[in-house]
Amino acid sequence: PPELLSRRAKGTPDCFVVELFEANRKVIRDFLADGLLSSHGILDRDAAANLLKEDEPVRGLSYWRIMMLTDVEAWLQTIRRRFAAS
Repeated sequence: PPELLSRRAKGTPDCFVVELFEANRKVIRDFLADGLLSSHGILDRDAAANLLKEDEPVRGLSYWRIMMLTDVEAWLQTIRRRFAAS
């Protein structure tokens, strides 16, 4: 189609990440609130909960920060399980 032939950029995964964020806010909020980053004082639990309010639309890039923290939390929990299993 002409739209594809005339485009100048491939786009970004932002739309997909926003969809993941929106669809999983409660899971992400609970995961971070009960996680290792929070329990060790690395993550401000209240600030994260504020960014994850379910009635707030995604604005700016704060959702990227939350998704990166979620990635780190998942990695930490994986490492902890591996050491616990040894």
